[in-house]
Amino acid sequence: MEVQALCGYAVLANLLTIDAPHPHPFKTCFLSHYEDINEHYRSEERNETASYRIFVMINCGGDRNMKKLFHLTASPDLKVYIFDSKRSWHQKNIDEDNKQVILVDNSITDDNTRGRPVSCQFYEIAFQNGTRIESEQRLWWAVIGLTSAFLNKEIKDEVYKAYTKLYVEEIRRIGETLPNGIRLAVQEEYPLRYALLNKWTLYESMQNSESVFSALGVHLEDHPRKDEGREMKTTTRLGKLLTKLGIAKKWWFEPYYFIPSETRQKFFAELDKYRDDVKLEDTSFQSFMWKFHSSGSLTASEAVFALTALIEAGPYVADDLGARDAYPRTPAGGSSNGAYFSEKDGWDLERAKVMLRCEMALGDTETAMIMSKGIELYKKLIEIIMTQATVCIKRLTTDSLIKRRGWVEIDNSVHVTFTKPGPLAKLAYIVTDNVKNSRRILVFVARGASDDRALISIGYRSAQFEALAIERDLGFKTFDRRVIEMYSKEVENFIRHFRRRSTGHD
Repeated sequence: MEVQALCGYAVLANLLTIDAPHPHPFKTCFLSHYEDINEHYRSEERNETASYRIFVMINCGGDRNMKKLFHLTASPDLKVYIFDSKRSWHQKNIDEDNKQVILVDNSITDDNTRGRPVSCQFYEIAFQNGTRIESEQRLWWAVIGLTSAFLNKEIKDEVYKAYTKLYVEEIRRIGETLPNGIRLAVQEEYPLRYALLNKWTLYESMQNSESVFSALGVHLEDHPRKDEGREMKTTTRLGKLLTKLGIAKKWWFEPYYFIPSETRQKFFAELDKYRDDVKLEDTSFQSFMWKFHSSGSLTASEAVFALTALIEAGPYVADDLGARDAYPRTPAGGSSNGAYFSEKDGWDLERAKVMLRCEMALGDTETAMIMSKGIELYKKLIEIIMTQATVCIKRLTTDSLIKRRGWVEIDNSVHVTFTKPGPLAKLAYIVTDNVKNSRRILVFVARGASDDRALISIGYRSAQFEALAIERDLGFKTFDRRVIEMYSKEVENFIRHFRRRSTGHD
């Protein structure tokens, strides 16, 4: 499985369960080999309650004889639709006499064996049928699939530019008036903020998504507040929820590195025209960053890398999509808790970071109850935020971190040490030792002052929090109690600063 197929499946499943007048029952099967089809199909065929009429092949099957594979001669009512953007077609699949196999046009040419991304194909189907429910969510999946194909050089530049132009037009339609008459806060500046689709952040799309607003009811909870004599509006529930999911608003400022200085000046001038619409305190660059960006902003490019790492980890994506046995639980030579540590490959920091966030998310039942069933994959994307600074913030119960050791291999090479109780109820560090790479991860855990949850800060070569710049300041020396106590004050200040910004009080 890869990102394109996952995004294409997400769009299709969304169409079948949400937009259909009567939800269509369907079953998902992840294939590692084509032999899996025969095994799965025959087992279902023996089931009297099974009544499959259509098979949809996503990024597989284009170069195989489907008539032979599915024994279609013996099943005249069965149809097979092939959406395969990575393979050329088999002659038998386009035979005029073969009415049971439908090979969807994938724009493959003689000089290119790659076709249109399947996520884009399914999005086009939804668009052509006029399906607008959760359209922003499907558009986000299409963008991720398109970005994946572009990053992996599976499509040409002109194809990417053509879809970018199409999706820009779609993005401009976001922010319309809701059925109940409530207008979303951000509207006209979309063409400015989304000038580059690979800078379209998940935070922004969630903050302005009809489906998410409706599911959470946050658009009904705009509370007025006064700031410098002017009355402002802030969506408190949405802000708290995003903070809880690890998407804290950015409290530091950095330049738009992808916008040239001349363009940036025009950007500010245009932004000033929409001052009333966007509810900015002022039209400065800092205010704009403060209002609309977050420390966990996830670009489409970052989403591709995050999903790739998650897919490689195996069981978690399979579990989320209802196929628990699609991947082996124990990688060769590795731990039984995921594919992010093995004796052969050593410690994979980036994959461990993704898996850690997913493990923490799995225990967050309150969030799972708040988020609707239709945006589960949306939530998954939020929970695997990866930033260049590699600083992630997440709320969870401290005891669950200490007791649930499934997210890291606890053995002789891992040491857990606690300091004396203080303002930070529990301060722990975990050092993972690998002889080959000599990598270590420092984890601070601090219990909140006002509730029973904890904030966790994971640092490794951090740009934002210099106290956690392990490689530069501390080298790869063994950590001891004195090192932890030396940084405890900085950690406490960091936690207090974050809490003050997110809640308004210490």
